[in-house]
Amino acid sequence: MAESTGRLVMVSNRLGRAVAPGGLALVLSEALRTTGGMWFGWDGEAGDGPSGHARTMRIADGVEHVGMTLSDADRAGYYDGYSNAVLWPACHGQSGLMQYREADYRAYQRVNLQFARALLGRLRPHDSVWVHDFHLIPLAAALRSLGALQPIGFFLHTPFPTPRSLRRIPEHRSLLAQLKAYDRIGVQTQRDRAALAQCGVDPGRVFVAGVTIDVVKAGRLARSRAANVAVKHYLPEAPDRGLILGGDRADYSKGLDVRLLAVEQLLEGRPDLHRRFELLQICAPTRTGVAHYGDLPPRLRFTAQRINRRFGSKDWQPVRLVFEALPRDIALGLMHHADVGLVTPRRDGMNLVAMEFITAQCRRSPGVLVLSREAGIAERLGEAIRVNPHPPDIADGLERALAMNAAQRQLRHVASLASLSDHTPSAWVRQLSAALREAADPATERRAVASAS
Repeated sequence: MAESTGRLVMVSNRLGRAVAPGGLALVLSEALRTTGGMWFGWDGEAGDGPSGHARTMRIADGVEHVGMTLSDADRAGYYDGYSNAVLWPACHGQSGLMQYREADYRAYQRVNLQFARALLGRLRPHDSVWVHDFHLIPLAAALRSLGALQPIGFFLHTPFPTPRSLRRIPEHRSLLAQLKAYDRIGVQTQRDRAALAQCGVDPGRVFVAGVTIDVVKAGRLARSRAANVAVKHYLPEAPDRGLILGGDRADYSKGLDVRLLAVEQLLEGRPDLHRRFELLQICAPTRTGVAHYGDLPPRLRFTAQRINRRFGSKDWQPVRLVFEALPRDIALGLMHHADVGLVTPRRDGMNLVAMEFITAQCRRSPGVLVLSREAGIAERLGEAIRVNPHPPDIADGLERALAMNAAQRQLRHVASLASLSDHTPSAWVRQLSAALREAADPATERRAVASAS
């Protein structure tokens, strides 16, 4: 961007490297590659030192990556505590899992102020600032309190809580007031826009702009020779055995336990499908320091073992679990070979894994996506087999997917791919930039008032 028009500044909880499928790091890295600018976030390290020290970590593709330090204590309260033990479950309809501590809320507010102080000195007068996700709701108010005059937008990559879930958060009124400090607020679905309106946020300041991936790049990676060689040991040994693929973080919001129960119900009701497929579920470790995450892998292993004992044989195990984060090219290569993609979160923002599955498919013989209605992308992918995230409905969706003939699969795939190709990371960034341009007059007025005083 030219100096006269300022840079695009993206702020997220953490700087990321987009190597695994899906996720905010992938979105921001692909979006910034089209514009240049600055990406500001926690550097990913924590220790005994103080929070708030920022340094340029690298400059790549015209993007300056600036990382900020966090102490162990601040990380535990702000990230493990308030962000992931209170806000995350509230956003995903799991408010019963919230673990609230007032000290964590204080850490959340303190770290947001540290973000503001570290960022402010690096901002230029004509920059546009986009703050991403629930970790940083107070950041605009903190920046304004320090004198920042740049236009500041907020984009939420999770669902917005229902009014009932929001009210379960003790400080929900303060959080809403801080959210209103942003010039514009972006969400992924009309459902989220309506939820914000129900909570008293002016709908005129909220816009819908679902994030997306670079379809061409993802398709190229999926069909690369290296990816297809690397995935061979993950594929079923029997060439006529179908592959059902799930690729998720090991997060309770993804509904992995429900997914396994659905496979069990399918095998109970359809003995003729025994030995006809394998479910390969990738479970990437996540938030290992947060309660309710550590007990998920053992529960999944127990359920998978039970299913395999009930229905498996010496040369066929219906469920395989892989507890590691696969490199993105390998994950996409697996999607390329999969007959069914299983994406069934209890509640989700957009869900980029569903997009990647569609993009990665073989054009001549595509697989079928079984998709939860509670994923934001379900509004766009009408040709997927959309299900409620409950075992009977998922089992029915799997049965339909496995029975679908080649002509039906191709028709659905062409329509789904077309709906994704109409959206690009650069188009998403243009939406964000246009939204803040519409809010430029208030920002200009702030500068005029500040100059006069």
